[in-house]
Amino acid sequence: MPKELYSIESLIKHRRGMLLIDRLIDYDENSVTVEVTITESSTFCSNGSVPAWVGLEYAAQGVGTYAGVYEKKLGHPTKVGFLLGCRKYKSSLSVFPVGMTLHIHVTEEFRDENMGVYQCVLKNTENNIVATTSISAYVPERLEDVLER
Repeated sequence: MPKELYSIESLIKHRRGMLLIDRLIDYDENSVTVEVTITESSTFCSNGSVPAWVGLEYAAQGVGTYAGVYEKKLGHPTKVGFLLGCRKYKSSLSVFPVGMTLHIHVTEEFRDENMGVYQCVLKNTENNIVATTSISAYVPERLEDVLER
């Protein structure tokens, strides 16, 4: 039986110009792959490209997508998560040019209750690695508890 490929909007809460990834491509028990194609209308696009540091946000939204798929499979609504930090973001490019499609593969390395660590690899359509990072994230049980503090 084929698995359901959910819409990005149903998996992460980003909206109004900050939803940067285009679609979910694949997932399994401990990973997801999402895709973004750089266009002239991409957020942060200037002079025909997006700065490579935006890849960190592409990776973070990949992590959010992973968490969204996890919650969907449990029958729970998606939750807001927080990026706690990243380690060693490295990009072989200084920019992502218009027309480039990136596949962001996120693998869960560790999870304990509401915190997790995720390895993220960004590849171009030729399957070449263009950026890597490790992201730590936190998803509170109730967002209201965090906002009240």
